[in-house]
Amino acid sequence: MGETELASEEESHPLSGDAKAIREQVLEGIQARGWWYNIEYPTLSPEVTGIIPVPNDALSVMSADIRFRVAQRGRKLWDQNNSTDVFTSPIKVRMIRKVELDDIPLTAFDYVLEETVRRFLSGLDADNAKIAGAEGRAKAAYSHMHAEHIRAFAANAADSNPTIQRIRSLRGWVARGVR
Repeated sequence: MGETELASEEESHPLSGDAKAIREQVLEGIQARGWWYNIEYPTLSPEVTGIIPVPNDALSVMSADIRFRVAQRGRKLWDQNNSTDVFTSPIKVRMIRKVELDDIPLTAFDYVLEETVRRFLSGLDADNAKIAGAEGRAKAAYSHMHAEHIRAFAANAADSNPTIQRIRSLRGWVARGVR
């Protein structure tokens, strides 16, 4: 915007509050999708009252067992099968956690930075060339982050597509790494 960069986040600037708010929205919004670095499978146990509290940094909680359905209601779990919030035994869940900006991987940090800049410039009266440049950088950063996610999960469409797996099994082929 033609101004010098701030030396630290503590420096005062009329637009720094807006930029921080956008950064928090981007950070939480992208992490809510679930990535290789913020998905966990803990077992949560009920308290004496039978209620299972959800950790404060949890963005999403669902059962790891597809036969048993739970939902997050407020800061506790809800048993959708039995319509109650009282549990009698621990439950293994798939939890997406919010990871602080300083602790996320570099590719995710880069995306948060570039997407924050893109949204910030789009909200101002920036020129079209700056906005287009920011959009390009944000898309490239997302691509790099998504590629790292795929590598971390060793995703392979041929291994996950049911039709391809069925054809392979008919011909005696096996999925990668499975015998």
